[in-house]
Amino acid sequence: MRGILLLALCLLLSSPAIAAERFKYDSIDTIETMQKYIRKHFPIGSTREAVQKAFVTQGRGSLRHHPSQKGVEKYLYDINLCKYYVWRWNIAADYDAEGKLQQAYVNGLPVFSDAPAWKPMQIGTRVGKTSLARMSRDWPQATKGAKQVFYMLLDLDGNYDTVDDQSLLGAGPSRADPANFGTLVSYNEVDPWRSVFDDDLADDVYEYKGDCRPADAKYLSKTIMEPQHGILK
Repeated sequence: MRGILLLALCLLLSSPAIAAERFKYDSIDTIETMQKYIRKHFPIGSTREAVQKAFVTQGRGSLRHHPSQKGVEKYLYDINLCKYYVWRWNIAADYDAEGKLQQAYVNGLPVFSDAPAWKPMQIGTRVGKTSLARMSRDWPQATKGAKQVFYMLLDLDGNYDTVDDQSLLGAGPSRADPANFGTLVSYNEVDPWRSVFDDDLADDVYEYKGDCRPADAKYLSKTIMEPQHGILK
């Protein structure tokens, strides 16, 4: 009897339910929830390997390195919300020389309020003609709705090939749910490279794993208004 109990205990401890939960982008539906997840599982000082294991290896996010800033990278994961809106997770991370996490960002918004975060360069630090332009990010997969999302881009030297002197102003939904986009999130002085408007392509655009029928019923005969950026009413 004792041997049977010992065997049962071993099987229980080796059960997938007891093992560490595998990270999935689709299991998180709001920006706030993603920020809380990172604070809980990846505090300041976490290793690059641990962060990549979750967001790249387990979550199947697309790893992209910053074109000019050493130790800065991001993980992209795009979800086609029933063809109404393409939700982008842009999880960016700043690491020190030893590969330890110094700051994380969810769609351009800093996760740790008590740690240094990216700030836009000040006027006058770059030589050139400052420009402010209305820009768009195309999402052709959103055939029923927001095939374009718009934002304002400030570029200090007028050269759009240099990204370190750029910041943007835009807005987007707070929930990755086609039947309930949540509230409007304002992005003010956000780094374009770390944002939802970033032009970098992910390896794939994944289909929404939930039920599209509630969204189809809600938006039947309705269209997305451009200023709402995917917030349907």
